[in-house]
Parts: sequence; C-alpha cells; structure tokens
Amino acid sequence: MKGHDGIIKMRMQGYKPSAIWLLDYPCTTTWEEFQDDPVVCVNGDNLNTLDLRYTVGLDVHISSYSVERAKTLLDLCIKHSANKIIACCDNWIDWHG
Repeated sequence: MKGHDGIIKMRMQGYKPSAIWLLDYPCTTTWEEFQDDPVVCVNGDNLNTLDLRYTVGLDVHISSYSVERAKTLLDLCIKHSANKIIACCDNWIDWHG
C-alpha cells in the first residue's frame, strides 16, 4: 500500500480529506505534491492484510481491475466505518452509505 502515510499524518493532526481514492492498479501517489485528493495504491497487495483504519468517516472511491478485489475493498471500507463508498470495475459498480 502506497500513499496512505500522508492521510494518516493529516488524521493525526485533526484534519481529514474530503474524499480519498483507493486504486487497485499501478498508479502514482504524489497527491500531496499537487494538493489533489489523496490517492492510495493497493495494486498487488494482499487485501486481507490491509489496515484501512484511516478510512473511518471518509468518503472513499475505489477502482479496481477485478470485481472480486473491488468488492473486497468495499467490504473492508465498510468494516472500518468509512462514510460513503463507491466501488467500480469495468461495467460493475456498487456503493454504501
């Protein structure tokens, strides 16, 4: 997982982004440089070992190359009490909140 450290730092200082992106394909995570919405890359990660506690109360956008992985990320964000979540892959989409 790459790109989450800046989100954790923000949360520890009492701030939170309006939304974050969890991307499950190769991507850049230089969002802090450009003051964009935070991007976290989980490509190639074992999703069952991810610590997504930093998503508590956040709106999360999920995009994956696999419906199964997108559903897993959606379930993990629900488990960690993310606020609103939308997950997509090709022609599949689901949401919570």
